This record gives sequence, C-alpha cells and structure tokens, in this order.
Amino acid sequence: MNILIADDSGPFRMMLGRILAAEPMFTAIWAAEDGRQAVEMAEQLRPDIILMDLEMPRLDGFGAVDEIMHSAAACPIVVLSSLISDEERVHAARCFEVGAVEVLGKPRQNSMAAFRTRLMSVIRTMARARVVRRKRAGDSAQSPAREPYAARLSPLLPSAVVPPAPRPAAAAPSPHPGPRGAGHSPRVLAIGSSTGGPPVLRELLASMPAPFPMPVVIAQHILAGFDAGLAGWLRGTGHDVVLVKDTMPLVAGRVYVAPGDAHMVIEGDQVKLLAVADGDMVPSADKLLSSAARQFGEAAVGVVLTGMGRDGARGLAAVRQSGGRTITQRGDTCVVNGMPEACREIGASQEDLPPALIAQVLAGLARQLRSAA
Repeated sequence: MNILIADDSGPFRMMLGRILAAEPMFTAIWAAEDGRQAVEMAEQLRPDIILMDLEMPRLDGFGAVDEIMHSAAACPIVVLSSLISDEERVHAARCFEVGAVEVLGKPRQNSMAAFRTRLMSVIRTMARARVVRRKRAGDSAQSPAREPYAARLSPLLPSAVVPPAPRPAAAAPSPHPGPRGAGHSPRVLAIGSSTGGPPVLRELLASMPAPFPMPVVIAQHILAGFDAGLAGWLRGTGHDVVLVKDTMPLVAGRVYVAPGDAHMVIEGDQVKLLAVADGDMVPSADKLLSSAARQFGEAAVGVVLTGMGRDGARGLAAVRQSGGRTITQRGDTCVVNGMPEACREIGASQEDLPPALIAQVLAGLARQLRSAA
C-alpha cells in the first residue's frame, strides 16, 4: 500500500512517517507540504490512501480533498484536525461533503499510543473501502468506482490487513413479516451508520421535509470532539439537529445525534445516554435500534447505513421482530458494506436500497403521517 501525508508541519510529517514506516503493509510513504502539492502528488503518484491536514497554506485540506475526489486520483482520504474551535470542528465535518471518509484528531503528547492504534485501524478499514470519483456539474460521465486496495492485492497483504472471513450467520430471528407497520403509523426513525455514513446522513436529511413529523435518532460511529461538528454540519439541512449530552425529551421534528463517547437509547418518551464498556462500538447502533424496537414496536422504522463491522444487525433484527420497518443501504453504494451485509445475513433487512430511494421512502412516510393528521 502506498500512502501520502499532506501536512505543513515538518515535525508532524516526520512523526507520522515513523509510525507508518514501522508497518510492513506500506511500500511507499510520500509527503506533501501543503494542499496544492498534495493534489499534484496525488495525480502523479496515485496513492492508495491520503492523510490530509485541515489547515495548510496555498490550498487547505477541504479544497485539496475536493480537487482530488473530483479527479482520477480519487482514493480514501482521512482528514486530520487539531480540534481547536467549534468552527474548525464544523469545517472538519464538511470534509465529508467533498469525499473524505474519516476525520481524526491530531494526537496530544499523552495520547500518542491511542492515536497510533486508531490510525492503523482506520487505514486497515480504508484498504477495503469503495471509492467513487465525485462528479462536477457538466462532467460527461461518472468515473467507475476504484477497486478497494484489499481486493487488488489481498494475497500480498499481511494477515492483519486481510478482511476477516464472515462470521457464520446467526439463526434467523424469525422476523414478523407483517405489512411493514401498516396500521401502525411510524413514530420514530432510528439510524445506525459508520464509515462513509456522514454524507449519506446529510443526503437523507436534506431530502426529508423539515420539520420531520417524528423524532429521528442517529448513532454514527465518530470520535468524541468531532460529534459537535457533525451535528452542526447536519443542521445545515434545515432540521433541528441536537448533539445529545444528557437525558432529553423525545419529540417529533427533532434529530438527535449520539455523542462519540456514550451510547444513546430511548426510554419511555426520552433519550438518555449510557456509559461505554471497553471494546464497544461507540455509539452503538445495536443499543439504539433495540431500544427503538422495545419502546415503539410496529411503529419503529430502523435504517442501517454504510459501515465496517456488524454493529446494528442485532438491533435491526429486533426492529423487524417487533413488526417495524427495516431498511439497509445497498452494498454497491456503501463505502464499506460490513454493517448492511451483516443485517442481510441474518434476515433483518426488509428493503435494501440506495440512499436516493431510502430518502424517497422516508419522505413518503412524512407525507403519510401528515395526511393522517
């Protein structure tokens, strides 16, 4: 795997270079001093992944991501941010809009080990990511998806990087086939997502009428510190988006985003936060979806979007068992197809749709509720 580091700090480039040089998976490690040089090097060298600083001279990280993802050099890009201000957090979240797949905080002196672990985990995930070049208005055709690195070179990868074999499918959950909640107007929309999820969440919210006639609860895997930026970025869709910090009343017309350091569940007519145990996916889509099934039964709508791993499968199965409506993002539209595929394996998904059709379904639910009011 070849990797490009783009950062205007020489010491930080050297530190990242040392971390990456210790990993046998990398055959070449390149460095750019600003966003403009990063674009030029990406077009010339075609790296498999790019680590992109946010604040740089000549061209910042946002602009560099935008240019690269609209070019033939498009590849997974991880944005690195210092998280200095709320404005910068929102700016970091906006990088998802132009094609970044992940945002990480730069390490502090006492967090280097945790940063290294997280960075390598993200890079290994990106080796399996599906990348589609962005299309500008006026482009004649969309470039085909770039094949994931792991698919191209998996026989040569260290075992730690090769995607694990799928777990044996759990016994089907004997789902309640039902008429997808017909006769029970939907009363809550619960969404779980991970890698590649933020731009899909924004696409869905932008297509849904605001205010939406039921509460929307979201568990997006994200690091603490970037959660506020994500909520602020999603607020640009016109919805009342809140980052949950404590117990809050669950009301129609509001979008609740779980924080990056706690789980969020529905209890009664409230959303509340739960502590995290070691090894948990945070925030947990399983916990959120399962709580929606318990509280709303046939009136719950569950959606699982792109992401690595199996989080959300058990929760979506609980929604289907309760008679609620369940939807997964179609695999060929996912950056990483792990979470939706895990749902399909156990029979938890009733409808497997691309984001545009999921948006149509949700807009249809809104019309249904408004006509019944």
